[in-house]
Amino acid sequence: MKIGLQQTKLLQKLSGLLFWPTLYVLEEHGIIVKLFADDVKMYAKIMHDVTDVDIVRLQCTITSLVEWASEWPLGISVTVDNCCLLNIGQLAHIPRLYLGNSELPIVPQTRDLGVVLCESLSPTPHVNDIVSRQ
Repeated sequence: MKIGLQQTKLLQKLSGLLFWPTLYVLEEHGIIVKLFADDVKMYAKIMHDVTDVDIVRLQCTITSLVEWASEWPLGISVTVDNCCLLNIGQLAHIPRLYLGNSELPIVPQTRDLGVVLCESLSPTPHVNDIVSRQ
């Protein structure tokens, strides 16, 4: 999942702070959270044959991010382009995860740093995207 913070507010709050361009990696309950500038990514392994514990933990991590952002008054922009859930593999059921009051859309592919990623991890969508621009 990737989450984009509203860049203008983030720049106002973080300009001058030394940690801004640094990559932070946090891990809790098997959920990896990577923070860099105005970009947040969360990675979680959801086991399809167990209870919803993994999904609940991921939702708690997302909720913690929302609470942290509201403490620092940093808005989180929720659109399909910058805030989505990309499932790799198969799940017994599709989880419903929320960022604040907005349900995270589950997408078959997304773009991250110019690279098109898809749920099958095939390079085909990325190659097709590059070819279509020429």
